[in-house]
Amino acid sequence: MLTKDLRTKEPVQPLFIEPMYAEAVQELPAGPMWTYEAKLDGYRCLVAKSGKNVALWSRRGNSFNARFPEISRACEKLPPDTLIDGEVIALDGDGRLSFNALQHSAATAHIHFYTFDVLLFRGRNVLRLPLEQRRELLADALAKIEYPVLCSTPFNAKPADLIRAAKELDLEGIIAKPKGSPYEPGRRSGAWLKYKINRSQEFVIGGFTPGKAIDALLVGIY
Repeated sequence: MLTKDLRTKEPVQPLFIEPMYAEAVQELPAGPMWTYEAKLDGYRCLVAKSGKNVALWSRRGNSFNARFPEISRACEKLPPDTLIDGEVIALDGDGRLSFNALQHSAATAHIHFYTFDVLLFRGRNVLRLPLEQRRELLADALAKIEYPVLCSTPFNAKPADLIRAAKELDLEGIIAKPKGSPYEPGRRSGAWLKYKINRSQEFVIGGFTPGKAIDALLVGIY
């Protein structure tokens, strides 16, 4: 729910905002001030709902609407004047998370939008809100949206445990974010940190349908 201060501010339209970037590190920070998310290999994507229109942008502001119409249709249920941040990912026909299938628009690819932040919510700029409050607003924004849109799960666990689980799942890596931190558009300030596990572009979760494979990933790393 928006705070009283935000509700009294003049509404703004959701235009393109350059996303915040993570800085690469060789070691994940530890301690109670940090929270963590899975890092998946895909295309950074911003999605805006303005009136009845949905706009998808790459991190450089290029339109993704024609390339990912299924995401555009799903995001028609976003609240008005809302802008969210995330990653477009692809599962191939065998249920593998595959950057290659995404890059080459493979006919068998199942496209998903893995969301992890909100920049504008119902016409209010929420960039300066603490990370935890933005996550609550993101969950609210996605309340009526189903596949292929997913919401990132935050993990409050020991980095060693997260790294071990991520290696078992062949994830690209782990993102660390300071609790209470704001969103810094267009910056690689060092607030968001990314730890890469390996360069593999695919992982396999045998016996799962594509949707359930993603569920297993998000639950299994916890």
